[in-house]
Amino acid sequence: MNPVQRTLSPPLATFEGRAGVQVEVYDETKPYAYSNIFQVMLRVVARFPGEEEPYERVLARIGIHDFDVERVKADMLANFEASSLPYLVRPDFSRRLADHRERESRKILFFPGAQ
Repeated sequence: MNPVQRTLSPPLATFEGRAGVQVEVYDETKPYAYSNIFQVMLRVVARFPGEEEPYERVLARIGIHDFDVERVKADMLANFEASSLPYLVRPDFSRRLADHRERESRKILFFPGAQ
């Protein structure tokens, strides 16, 4: 299933990068415990021209009180913009991601005692 298909709400934030990179952040916050404690979840989906499979990452914080949810979301989004977003919009990120996925698909796992 496409990651965005399971997300019904509009993106919390959208960023455009050079070379057609599009990054969307979705809010998937849900109750964690009781009625006033939440798991704040932001799903990052980056699409690159010419790539079928998007890059996806979930940012999460658990145990956030209801009065603090919006502040935590804003802090997480600001931290993402400052630390991860510059790497996602680099012109060579999609090529490096494709190379990484190719290496991972060729990886052979050896288990002790296996022939």
